[in-house]
Amino acid sequence: MLVEERRAKIARIVEEQGSATVADLSGLLDVSSMTIRRDLTYLADQGRLVRSHGGAVSVRQSTTSEMRYDAKARLNLQEKRCIGALAAKLVHDGETVLLDSGSTTYHIAANLKDRQNLTVVTNDIKIASLLCSSPKVNVLLVGGMVRPGIFSTTGPYALEMLSQLSVDKTFLAADAVSLTRGVTNTNPDEAPIKRRMLVAG
Repeated sequence: MLVEERRAKIARIVEEQGSATVADLSGLLDVSSMTIRRDLTYLADQGRLVRSHGGAVSVRQSTTSEMRYDAKARLNLQEKRCIGALAAKLVHDGETVLLDSGSTTYHIAANLKDRQNLTVVTNDIKIASLLCSSPKVNVLLVGGMVRPGIFSTTGPYALEMLSQLSVDKTFLAADAVSLTRGVTNTNPDEAPIKRRMLVAG
């Protein structure tokens, strides 16, 4: 079996079962545990599963592990581009908009680069970097502690700055949306930031 075939099979097993252990995958595919661990690390870096102690869980099943930004950015890329284009149509020249950190809101920002007299407030370093070269877009980067590998700012400084702002529109990112629990997020440090963003908008 080729490496690509084996990794595709591992990803399919984890997705279908919700999780799998290194031992189970090693026995099923007749390869060493070390090979399975390397495959799981590769697949996790691709955003196709989430590594856990002794194995992996599917992206849909994982509620406690947060993927790094670069892995999230590769997931559902076409859908994120469509969301970004549609959401950007709701923004008008001259407005002040707040973009929460995230790989989907990044695509909203990408569709705002050519707007006129627009002010974008964000706690996402990648979004700020993308927009700061646009001459007609003013960028206000929310300060605070930078989360490694996530590129967002959090903490009391971020909350204080957001409390002083009022914007025309807010685009909030989330890890999940539930009919019973509402909007949810894996990282507790980001939850108060998101609540404050809703008030600003």
